[in-house]
Amino acid sequence: MMIADEFEESDNDAEPSLYPLDEYELGLMSEASEIIRRIIQEHIPYMSAQMSFDISCLLQVFEQMPQRIPGMYLSFTFLTPGFSEGNYGWADVGVFGDSFNLGWGRHVYDDQVGGDTESETIFSTTAGTDGKKGNLEEWIRFFRELNVERLSCGENESDYEKIRYAIQYADAD
Repeated sequence: MMIADEFEESDNDAEPSLYPLDEYELGLMSEASEIIRRIIQEHIPYMSAQMSFDISCLLQVFEQMPQRIPGMYLSFTFLTPGFSEGNYGWADVGVFGDSFNLGWGRHVYDDQVGGDTESETIFSTTAGTDGKKGNLEEWIRFFRELNVERLSCGENESDYEKIRYAIQYADAD
């Protein structure tokens, strides 16, 4: 699962900047937003108030694309047991300052061998640059098929005053 320290932190909060996404990738982000909304509907009866808040922050990230939300610092994991050959799998989303990262992983356990965990960043980009790596479509395909049974917010160190200001600023345009 993603850890914020793995990524360079460059939270330039002077003004919102844009992630370098093309129209097709923005469509994929919109699809991810719809999937997250479906997951919220399925899990809302079981969510704590904090989890509801955290996933709403995550949803805001996808819905504001390509605009970066200043102050957002969040990692979120969608978990599923029995995925593929493993005991469980997951899809990660990490927003750390200017960085936006999507990943996946799985844990496989065999009584005779033990456990093995693998994870990988599938897509990453940095706001205010032309840089992006990986395949967003591949992550969306995986996320679309994931049978989410558990949600986990690894960390939410977001600055809510900056976020509130950035959303009001965006809505004023």
